[in-house]
Amino acid sequence: MKTFRIRLFSALLLLSVVLLPGATGAERLLIVGKSRQQALELMARSEAPACFAAFFEARACDFEDIPYGSGGRGLKEGQTLVNLERMDCLTFVENVLALGLAARDSVGEGSARFARFTRALKAIRHYGGQAETWDDRIWYFVHELEQLEAMGLAVNIAAINGEPFHKPMHYLSDNRQAYRGIRDWVRMGQRERE
Repeated sequence: MKTFRIRLFSALLLLSVVLLPGATGAERLLIVGKSRQQALELMARSEAPACFAAFFEARACDFEDIPYGSGGRGLKEGQTLVNLERMDCLTFVENVLALGLAARDSVGEGSARFARFTRALKAIRHYGGQAETWDDRIWYFVHELEQLEAMGLAVNIAAINGEPFHKPMHYLSDNRQAYRGIRDWVRMGQRERE
């Protein structure tokens, strides 16, 4: 079985302190196993991190040796997956960033802190922070990095010190049968060409 051994690229992510909007209505979550308790424990160990790079490196080490995979089986449309027991490279970055955003504010305990984590996860993972349909999911890592840059959480250093590299994206469009929940293939095609 593949294991997850990643050291976070903290030098590439320059984080700023941003406030996430409050929840609007009840969160629709699919929480896998002990992920809620694990998230609370990780945030409790990291009260108000003074150095985000150190925080991200520590959290990356916490996730060494976990199984690789999305772990999203059973996820229904409109739900946000909370799974700290199995991750792929994209969900790893999403989870570590969301933990960092939630941990930086030491106000509140338990449910309030977990709600901050899930709001951060939605803001990072979905276009406009909305998880209403499968079409709202950010499917490509490059698009997620652009979303993080728009949120003020990342800087595209290639734009500063080099020439952008453009690679055609069409994996989802080429594999529609595997992504039956996506309905708006015209919009998906536009995003793949962006």
